Amino acid sequence: MLRPEGVVVVGAGHAGIAVASCLRQTGFGGTVTILGEEDGLPYDRPAVSKDMLLSDLDQPPLLRAPEYHAEHGIAIHRTHALRIDRERRRIVTRDGREWPYGHLVLATGGRPAAVPITGATLPGVLRLRSAADARVTRRRLESSTQVIVIGGGFIGLEVAAAARSRGVAVSVLEAADRLMARSVSPSTSYAVYEHHRRTGVDLRLGTSVESLVGDSEVTGALVEGGRSIPADAVLVAVGMQPRDELGRDAGLAAARGVLVDEDLRTTDPCISALGDCATVARHGQPTARLESVASAQAQAQRLVSSLCGQATPDELPATFWSHQGSLKLQIVGLRTASSDDVLVRAEGGRQNVFCFTDGVLTADIYARPPSSTCALPRGALPEAPLGVW
Repeated sequence: MLRPEGVVVVGAGHAGIAVASCLRQTGFGGTVTILGEEDGLPYDRPAVSKDMLLSDLDQPPLLRAPEYHAEHGIAIHRTHALRIDRERRRIVTRDGREWPYGHLVLATGGRPAAVPITGATLPGVLRLRSAADARVTRRRLESSTQVIVIGGGFIGLEVAAAARSRGVAVSVLEAADRLMARSVSPSTSYAVYEHHRRTGVDLRLGTSVESLVGDSEVTGALVEGGRSIPADAVLVAVGMQPRDELGRDAGLAAARGVLVDEDLRTTDPCISALGDCATVARHGQPTARLESVASAQAQAQRLVSSLCGQATPDELPATFWSHQGSLKLQIVGLRTASSDDVLVRAEGGRQNVFCFTDGVLTADIYARPPSSTCALPRGALPEAPLGVW
């Protein structure tokens, strides 16, 4: 149960705002304080790699109306959390302030993973996580004729599609033998590959980058075999690293994210963690982090229900989506390397891939090309047993 000192949430993204909102919806009357690092009010982060790169939008949509937080007694402060004093139950921030908490929620998110190669810090080497990053990336796209994207995952391919929509030549360099290999089936990878190939993207699979080159700024990349690829800018999109150092430095158990149980509790009963910074341990073993808005919101509901002594909601399958130009991808559930895939094609080039693990339907991957108007139904795995997520 919650202590009278109130709740402090570190992180003002989807997960942090969802926790604060759920607390008020549940009837919690104590103080709710959010500590966030970015300027302005909390915003819709998926728009950073989608709407902001495809338009002149300068700021993504807000998660809540500007007056929402004040009306619901949620205080948001722009500051950087330095450390947790677990013994005194305090958060110490860079400005020297100490924030007492009855319960602390870590929702610090993640940061783009770095590539350990020469030239990675040259001007013109981009990463995409925040609205500020999106503005910088868009300006680069507007002034470039050729860019390189390192990484053939969701973010990399969304940026590649945005660049092609602006008439910029794009080379995508992916070390694996297919696109989005960790998330989708081989048939989906092929459909995505064909879509981007038809739009003019130069796709190079099985290609590792040895170094980035340039003097005052990046001018290209050297790949295996000494081949050179010129570029006016390079976007690095090789995955996400959890920002778990705040919990790790405070002595909380961590394994590629702060370790939490099914109710998002850490090894300290006064601290919870969720979203991209947390790894859920099931049956004592860490599982994959679920880097999606829907998962963060579902975790927030479960966390708050547990804290307030209410019945925790049933877990729902993870959901993900990606807009890569005119290609739309929607995923319900999680595919594993051992999944058996069943491909079902429909009119207009649409396809569903149903993924089975040990005979149990565990994921549905839906690809919709521009000629199709049908969308994946919400709850697309309603009748099949989904196992433990």
